[in-house]
Amino acid sequence: MPDKSLSPRIKDAIALISSRQAAPFYLYDGDGIVENYRRLLAAFSGVEFGNYFAVKALPARSILTLLDRHGSGFDCASLTELQMVTRYCQGPIAFTGNNVNKETLAEALAAGASVTLDDETAIELLPADALPPRISLRVIFGDSGENVVGGRRQKFGIPEPRIASCVARLRDLGISEVGLHCMQSANQVDNRNKKHEAQRLIQLAAEINQLLPVTLLNFGGGIGIPYRPGEPDFDIEDYTQTIIASLRQHFRVLPQVAMECGRYIAGPHGYLAGRVVGLYQKPHRIIGLTIASAMIPRITIYPDAWHYLSFPACADAPRQAFDVVGSMCESSDKLARQRLLPRPTPGEICVIHDAGAHCISMANSYNGFLRPAEYLLYQGELLQIVRAETLADLEARAISVAVC
Repeated sequence: MPDKSLSPRIKDAIALISSRQAAPFYLYDGDGIVENYRRLLAAFSGVEFGNYFAVKALPARSILTLLDRHGSGFDCASLTELQMVTRYCQGPIAFTGNNVNKETLAEALAAGASVTLDDETAIELLPADALPPRISLRVIFGDSGENVVGGRRQKFGIPEPRIASCVARLRDLGISEVGLHCMQSANQVDNRNKKHEAQRLIQLAAEINQLLPVTLLNFGGGIGIPYRPGEPDFDIEDYTQTIIASLRQHFRVLPQVAMECGRYIAGPHGYLAGRVVGLYQKPHRIIGLTIASAMIPRITIYPDAWHYLSFPACADAPRQAFDVVGSMCESSDKLARQRLLPRPTPGEICVIHDAGAHCISMANSYNGFLRPAEYLLYQGELLQIVRAETLADLEARAISVAVC
C-alpha cells in the first residue's frame, strides 16, 4: 500500500488554510495531479493516445484549466459538463452521455466532440445534415456478472451481439469510420479485470474492422486507487503494455487509443480537512467532526467506500476503535466505522485522504450543509479556487411567492 502519511508540504498547506478560515475545506495537490497525468501518457508511449479527464470526477474550473494547459482532453457525460469545458478549455472533448436527447447530441457534435452512443436508438437522433466522419459505440459484454458497472442490471452500453448491426446502420448513413468504447468495471486496483476487458474490446474491434474501419478504441476509466490498507497500486505499465501488444497482434494499422481516467489522475491528490467537534460514548466510542457526509457523499452512497483518516496533531498516540460521524440528522452519516484511530481532542484537525475524485462533485446541501471551499497547491503557490458556499447561495434560486 502506498504511504498515506501527509507530506510536509501538504501538512503545512492544511495548517495555513485552517489558520485563515474555518474547516472544513478541500485541498488539491496540483503537482501530484499533473504527475499522474504524465505517468499515464508515458505508459501509452508507442501508440497515438489521449486521456479525456472525466469532468464528473473533479469539475473545479482551475483543475480543468490546469490539465488543459498540459494537453489533457475532457470526458463530458452531460450537457452542463460539455458547456463548462467548451467555455474554459481548449483540449479535445469526448462526449459519452447516456439517455441523451436529440438537442444534446446535436450540441456535442457542434462542439466538435468525439461522440459515443450509449444505445442503438441514439443512431436515429444523429443529424443527417451534420454527420461527423466517425461515431463511437459503447459496448457491454453481457457475461461479466457483477463486475459490470452497476451489476447485472446495469444501465450502460449496447450488448455485444448488436454492435455489428449498429455499425452497418452507421455505414448506411454515410459514417466512414467507427470507434468502440467499453468500461465494464470501476475502481479496479487489480489490473487483471481491466486487461481482460481491453483484450475483449480489441478482439471485437478486429471483427468490426471488416465492416467499417475502426479508428478509435476508448477503454473508458475504471482504474482505481488504493483506498484501503493492503490494496496495491494499479500496475498501469503492465496494463498498457498488454493493450499495445494486443493491438499489434490484431491490427496492421493501429487505431487511436483513449481513456477517460479521472479518479486515477486526481483521486490520490485531494484532501478534505475538518475539525473535531467532540468525543462521545454511545455506548461505542464516537468522534464527531465538522465534516458531514453531505460534503463527501461517496462514503455513504457506495457500501464498500473507505477513506483513510489522519489526525496530524496526535498521529503517534495509541489507537482505539471509533466511529467517525458528522452532524447530519441521518443515521448513515458515518465517515468511518470502528476504525482504529488515535484519540484526538476537540478542535484538532482531521484529514480525509484520497478525496480528489467523486467527492466534492457529489456534495449536496442536505440539512442545509454548505459545500466547503476548495484550494489548489501548485508549484509552491497556494490558491483558493472555489469559495465556500453560503446561505445566500442556497437561497439565490428561491422565488418569493405570496401564499394565501
